[in-house]
Amino acid sequence: MGAEDPEHVRKLGEIATECSSLVDQLKQLVFDLSEPERTFTSLSEKVWRCLSQDRQLKETLQRQSAAEAQRQALETELQQIEDQFAERNADIDDAITQLTGELKKATDDLAVQAKLETDISKASINTVQRLRLNEHEAIRHGSLDIDPQSN
Repeated sequence: MGAEDPEHVRKLGEIATECSSLVDQLKQLVFDLSEPERTFTSLSEKVWRCLSQDRQLKETLQRQSAAEAQRQALETELQQIEDQFAERNADIDDAITQLTGELKKATDDLAVQAKLETDISKASINTVQRLRLNEHEAIRHGSLDIDPQSN
């Protein structure tokens, strides 16, 4: 929550207006006190008004101080929330990095396994082809014993 917060700006505006009003009242009091007063009652009223304005000014300053303390507390809370989000984002980034590494390893393992299976299939096919070729060569040369009763 910064100075751009509408509620904060509104409160500061109210406080500024109230302070301005009190300053105007104090100026009027100074002017009034500078005039020669003939009666004690009039002076007493002015003192009473001055004390009342002083009380109002103190209340305004207390509200302003409370508003500032609240603003600082909200900024601290916001910073804590931002820190928590930063930590969570870092944890998520770490998890993504770890999972990406594991996925790459699994992909590499699958590629190796597929290559091995392909090599085994090729070797098996080559072995069968060689056996058949050897049988054909043996049949052609008459060296293969074929038992007609074995079929």
